[in-house]
Amino acid sequence: MRFRGSITAKALIAGASVAGMMGVSAGTATAQFYKGKTLNVLINYGAGGNTDVQGRSVLRFMEKYIPGQPRTVVRNMPGAGGVVATNYIVKAAKKDGSLMGIFTIAGMAELTKAKELTVSHKDLIFIGAIGQQQIGHIRKDVLEGGINKPTDILKVTKVFKSAGHAPTSSKDLSIRLTLSLLGIKHEHVTGFKGANSIRRAILQNGIQYTEDSMTGYFNGVVPLLIKEGISTPIFHTGVPTSDGGLVHSDTVSKEIPTFLALYQAKFGAGKKPEPLAWGTYRKFAQMRQVLRIIVLPKGAPKQAVADLRSAWIKTTKDKGYLAEYRKQNASELVPLGGEDAQAVVTDLLTIKPDVQKFMQTLVVR
Repeated sequence: MRFRGSITAKALIAGASVAGMMGVSAGTATAQFYKGKTLNVLINYGAGGNTDVQGRSVLRFMEKYIPGQPRTVVRNMPGAGGVVATNYIVKAAKKDGSLMGIFTIAGMAELTKAKELTVSHKDLIFIGAIGQQQIGHIRKDVLEGGINKPTDILKVTKVFKSAGHAPTSSKDLSIRLTLSLLGIKHEHVTGFKGANSIRRAILQNGIQYTEDSMTGYFNGVVPLLIKEGISTPIFHTGVPTSDGGLVHSDTVSKEIPTFLALYQAKFGAGKKPEPLAWGTYRKFAQMRQVLRIIVLPKGAPKQAVADLRSAWIKTTKDKGYLAEYRKQNASELVPLGGEDAQAVVTDLLTIKPDVQKFMQTLVVR
């Protein structure tokens, strides 16, 4: 069994079938909730970044399926690796269905008990989620003669700079953990507001390494850095299995190995990092299954929740949206319905105290 969207997709289809069985009357009964209203949509990273690109894409198609056809207004609220907007939607937003978030989940901030995060993801109602892999990539010229294949990074001896968004963002923590486990010396720089600013820094050779979601990788990294021969992919996160393992994601090219495959290339077949490090890494991998979340604050009207969940399910079946997603991410959509996403996040936030303590050691401010 894998913790991945393809499992819950069956439940998603079943949910849609049930909705269909309810008939026209259900749609009519809820059609007036958003009629004549404005639905404000909050994105927790900056304009033009990975979350923004994917969030606006979702909304373009989803809004036509919301009963009552509300006017939609998008606002970006970046800061602290997605934490600022997460705090806002729980603590400051009205609980009347007028504000929906399309976020990159700030799960690591909660797992590391970051002081910046003053709320819990358990305070959110999940409308849906998108699972998506993360790809690490590096400038080729950090190694004399160039990095031409993923295992070449294991030959790098000089210190290079990596970059992320915030001390507790999943990107920052993943970079610190994976490079350390591979024994690769690096200097990590945090505080970049968005992925575009990191890419510009890589282009100027001020930064050499980072990780990006599939959206960011194929929309920004490939045209700017990969096709130009500046950078090359090193590994992707991988899909955690119920037996404690990790497998290659169906959504990623076989030419880009999992982190575990790269680790085993250095330390031997079948080898895994020590248990606390591996438990931490598996939490990173599990979080990739709910990377983008669509949420309302707890207390929002049930009718609003039902309407938006139904709209999301229909969006995941929209041929236009699926085609756009494929174009953006060079892979198929891995969606979760609201209840499934809620269950995955609840499991994600359940962590052994010793693993949590180890994870906290990765936070460098």
